[in-house]
Amino acid sequence: MAVEPYIQNFLKVIREFRYDNTYKLVWAKSICSLCSEGKSGQIKLIEIAEKIIPLYWNLHIHFDPEDNTLRQGSNPAKPPEILQLVIAKIAEYKHLKGSQYKPVFYERLLGTDIQSLGFNYQSLAKLLNQDVAHRFLNLSGSTLNLYHFVQGDESIVVDDTKAKLIADHTDILSEAIQLRWVKILEDFNTTTPRIAAKLSLSLDKGSKARKSLSSFKQYLDIENPNRVCSECEKQIEDKDLSIDHVIPWSFIYSDNLWNLTYAHKGCNSAKSNITPDRAKIDKLNQRNRDLCHHIEQNCPELIDKKHYKELRSTVDENLLTKMWALYRGY
Repeated sequence: MAVEPYIQNFLKVIREFRYDNTYKLVWAKSICSLCSEGKSGQIKLIEIAEKIIPLYWNLHIHFDPEDNTLRQGSNPAKPPEILQLVIAKIAEYKHLKGSQYKPVFYERLLGTDIQSLGFNYQSLAKLLNQDVAHRFLNLSGSTLNLYHFVQGDESIVVDDTKAKLIADHTDILSEAIQLRWVKILEDFNTTTPRIAAKLSLSLDKGSKARKSLSSFKQYLDIENPNRVCSECEKQIEDKDLSIDHVIPWSFIYSDNLWNLTYAHKGCNSAKSNITPDRAKIDKLNQRNRDLCHHIEQNCPELIDKKHYKELRSTVDENLLTKMWALYRGY
């Protein structure tokens, strides 16, 4: 069945937008929900905010029973503002319930509990106005006509025809949103086992394009300037230099500084997908701590870079050991 061009464009935004957090996905999911309920014409940002809160609430109150935040953004030191608010309200709810606390879907909260928590939807609508409503329409330098919005307005305008198309195709749109959300969460949460990525690869019957690791050399050289092999501990000549994933790439499906070391090409090839032992993980943990220290002391220009922030977070949260434990039981 042919898909309407309008829905094709909506799907294109969901599948292809450049992301640094998940705002656009909860935004799209909320618009789908409202249109499915019969909303059209002017849809107030505060109405969208009221839909977004349960999406973040339901995920985090069940996923993070011990306050280990599931990351929804690329910068672990600065979660998306709406998410920060939801996490804070979850903490309030736990305190409110005390020993009687148990995870509850937002839709099943008592009216008195919601009143006690006191979400400021007007403030959330302001964030949507500033950061999401206009940006969602932008893709690869073009502005798509999915709805009408002028920055500063309190509403978006979805005409009756477009609202009906969204409502009629909500299943397709929701599935696309959920798949993209899972893939993005895999990118932001590096201890996940990359199920969606592996499933996509097997369905495509292709091979995932591997990116060059050369950008990591400036970081690896800071702590290992002599380029000593992490396997045989001998110095590596340029022609034999490779960068090794200590926890195999075939499991982690990601290139992260905290998991990369220098190795001879032959040593790298020989180890294949063998599970590293605890001694190797302990050694890499120490390397990561030393590298963080070197960067903080000698390379302040790198502190705001993505690779350092991921490294720092991994050290602080012991993520390497957690990922290794997952891999051992995979």
